[in-house]
Amino acid sequence: MSLLALCAAAYAALLVAAAVCDVAWLKVPNAIPVALLVLLGIAGAASPQPIFWLSHASAGAVILAFCVPLYALGKIGGGDVKLMSILGLWQGFPMLPTLLFAVAICGCAVAVTFLVLRALNARSWLASIGIRLVSLEAADNVPYAVAISGGALTILPHVPVLSPLFT
Repeated sequence: MSLLALCAAAYAALLVAAAVCDVAWLKVPNAIPVALLVLLGIAGAASPQPIFWLSHASAGAVILAFCVPLYALGKIGGGDVKLMSILGLWQGFPMLPTLLFAVAICGCAVAVTFLVLRALNARSWLASIGIRLVSLEAADNVPYAVAISGGALTILPHVPVLSPLFT
């Protein structure tokens, strides 16, 4: 297995870990965005095609500039800001609209899923078998890292750094 393929597998695993952590605790550990940042450098070095780092850095900065005020207003969590910004770095400007669209579609699905789970009182059922999910206890919060990770995984074959694996 090539180094780039290992990077793609690690990328996917880290996104799944972010989603699981957010469902369980409504938090994305700082280690996940940091690991994704380090992994981007490794994948960029391993990729056979040239990487336009300015495009990637600019996309990450644009997302960060958009998300920080939302965080300051209490509309999104800090982990979501860090995760989206890092994924902007991975995508670069050409793929940024695709990422945002995929995250928005997944976000709708996640929101509806959590509305239904809360309406069905899934929290009580899970508690009866010894499972506690903070995301089901908070009536006004949705674990948006699930949507962010889902959107990013949906477009995985089109991530510029990883796309040579899929062509």
